[in-house]
Amino acid sequence: MSFDILLQNPETDITERWVHSSETLTADNGKEQRISLASLPKRSWSGSFLFDDEGDVRRHVATMFNKFATSFNWPLWTEQTKLKAAAAIGANALVCNTVRSDLREGALAIVAEGAKYEVVTVNAIASDGFTITGTLANSFTKRARVCPIVPVYSANNAAIIRKTSNDYAQVNFSFYEYGFQDPFLTEDATQTLEMFAGYPVLNKRAFGTDFQENLITGLEVTDYGGQPSLRSRWDNSQFGRALSFLCNRTFDPNDWAWWKTFADYCRGSTNPFFIPTFRPDFEIYTAAVGGGSTIVIADTAYSTVFQGKEAFSTIAITKPDGTQHFATVTGVTTALGRDTLTFSPALPAGTWTGQTLGLLLKCRIADDTVSILHSASHSVVTINLRTVD
Repeated sequence: MSFDILLQNPETDITERWVHSSETLTADNGKEQRISLASLPKRSWSGSFLFDDEGDVRRHVATMFNKFATSFNWPLWTEQTKLKAAAAIGANALVCNTVRSDLREGALAIVAEGAKYEVVTVNAIASDGFTITGTLANSFTKRARVCPIVPVYSANNAAIIRKTSNDYAQVNFSFYEYGFQDPFLTEDATQTLEMFAGYPVLNKRAFGTDFQENLITGLEVTDYGGQPSLRSRWDNSQFGRALSFLCNRTFDPNDWAWWKTFADYCRGSTNPFFIPTFRPDFEIYTAAVGGGSTIVIADTAYSTVFQGKEAFSTIAITKPDGTQHFATVTGVTTALGRDTLTFSPALPAGTWTGQTLGLLLKCRIADDTVSILHSASHSVVTINLRTVD
């Protein structure tokens, strides 16, 4: 019996995490700077196995016991695809939609159907299938699943929950990739990010009914019983919030590839990006016109609160049909209790009736981590972000 691979299918949603480690530096001018400590993310997965067969329970326990302090192979079921044609014994070509999976040339993959499985080495990949090194020792129908294999190691203190029945057990797992997936993006990745002012725009709408914002001060307080010493490495307080986005991982592989491209750019907290608030943050008094570069708001909220702060120096003007125009505020004048914002670039020509004015926030990932909750056919991507100083 082989104890170098886990064959059990997780029966709960799987949480995947990409962690790009970074470190904070503080410049003499009080601005935050970050350096990337790893160009590739450390990936991890957590979830639960449910067992209802005594033999499966024993095999799992024996594998985890035998592979203490070393690595073992785990099929990455979240990247699985199915054969589109039967594969006979001796075949070296498998037909499947490889776009839905992250197979890599020279890496291991598993072909599984029921209790039958085979570990193969990927030789060459095309959009309609791939070839393997050697030939199949088993035959498979087009119901067989194919997915990459990753070498992982287990976190400490994995819980095994047993019931009075000897056939049942639940195992909570946390697996960490042994090494890195290099390269993180496939070599033929073609996803592009929408850019503005040299930074990408996370122009996807988060879902949910409540969006909590936290005021992050970065304060360090030293209090030995006298006058407290307050110190912050920032010039201004920051706004932070956790946002979740729906990703159609299975039926829209390009959406999944976009998030990988975005995470590869951000490198954890290293590189900032823009995100629209998707709401009218200011009441418009005089709307901007097509081809124009000024807009008047009904109060002095911008000049008294946001002016001079880098994270709030960009705006989004949106038409009722969803058309957006991103711009940088280049000047503010105040008269009669109203702010007039001058921005660049100017609005495109045309009708902008019914426009709303919102902020285009400059942010970074707050904790170096992108978390993904994988369900059967879709995923929920969650990031903790905060504005930059």
